[in-house]
Amino acid sequence: MDYKIKGVGKVPTLRFLDDRLMVNDTVYMYDQIRDINISYHPFLGSFGVIKVLFTNGKYKDVPYSTFSRDSIREAIQDFKRIKKNPPKKAQPVSSGLPVEELKQLKALLDEGILTQEEFEAKKKQLLNL
Repeated sequence: MDYKIKGVGKVPTLRFLDDRLMVNDTVYMYDQIRDINISYHPFLGSFGVIKVLFTNGKYKDVPYSTFSRDSIREAIQDFKRIKKNPPKKAQPVSSGLPVEELKQLKALLDEGILTQEEFEAKKKQLLNL
């Protein structure tokens, strides 16, 4: 999603990706964003500042329009929620029944390799009857 930022002089376009915020050509990982707050400038009005923490311990203030505040917070919260609870890979659904084995046994019965009694005994064993 692209959001246009208006308000404080030349303010860049913010672009939200899965795990990072892009401001023009600069990338800020959501993990680096430490604070989002609103400032008031007597001539420019309300605008927001994203405080980004770098690995060297320094901060950078990235201005944004207060209209984008909720979008920024949502993107970061969604990222943190997904990071904390990653989606689980879909497991194959199993009914607990040995369907494939029963099909193979039936084929052996049809070919005359198994007798009816052997088939029934093995079927009961597989179905826990």
